[in-house]
Amino acid sequence: MDQEPVLVLPGDLDGHAGDQVRPVAPGCYLQGTFISTNTLIGRGQIGGLGDSTLTRFAEFDFNVDVFLSSGDFNKAGAKLEAKLECEGDWDIGVPGSPTAEDACQPGVYTGRSDSPSQWKYNGDTKFDLWSLAPRLPDVANGDQIATGLFTPVLKFTIPGYSQVIPSEGEQGEVRFDSAAYNQRAQVGPCSPTPHRPFAMTGATQAIPPRR
Repeated sequence: MDQEPVLVLPGDLDGHAGDQVRPVAPGCYLQGTFISTNTLIGRGQIGGLGDSTLTRFAEFDFNVDVFLSSGDFNKAGAKLEAKLECEGDWDIGVPGSPTAEDACQPGVYTGRSDSPSQWKYNGDTKFDLWSLAPRLPDVANGDQIATGLFTPVLKFTIPGYSQVIPSEGEQGEVRFDSAAYNQRAQVGPCSPTPHRPFAMTGATQAIPPRR
C-alpha cells in the first residue's frame, strides 16, 4: 500500500528541527540530507584597521562541522556558501551623511563557497565586518557610534534545483565607536555579543516533484 509522501522543511541554525508538512501535490520524495553543527566566534579589535583611524573592524571565526551529507547534496557541482550578513545603523547626531552600509559591511573576508565534501574535510572559514566613520576621532565629532546586527547564513547551490531554502543562525550585535579621549586606541568595536554555538538539527533537504 502506498503511503502519502511527507515533505520535511529545513530546520534553522538555532537548533529548531525541521517541520513536517504534507505537500499539496503528491509525488514528492527525499533527495538528500545535510546536517551540521555551526559555531561562530567574534572578536572585537583595539584600534582601527591597519593605520586607519576611520575604519573600525571586528573579526569572526566560523566552523561548519558536517555530521551528514547525502543524496543530491553530494552531486557534482553542489556548493555550500557561508557568509555573514550585517544590517548597520548610526546613532542620532553622527556628523555628515553616512549610509547604513558605511555603518556595517563585509571586509576582506567575505566567506567561503565550497562543496559539502570539502566542508566536511575542513569546516573553517572567517569573516570580518568594517564600519567606516565619517570623521576622524575628535571631541567635536562625538563617538560616531554605529551598530551592526549580524547574521550567519548558509546557502546551498545544487545543480538541477532553482531554489534551496537558506538557513540562518542567531542574530548578534556589534557596536563600533570613535573615542577621542581614549589614548590607548581612539577607534574600535565593543566585543560582539557572546555568541553560543548553534546547531542546524533539522535536515535541509532538496525535494523536486517526481517525474
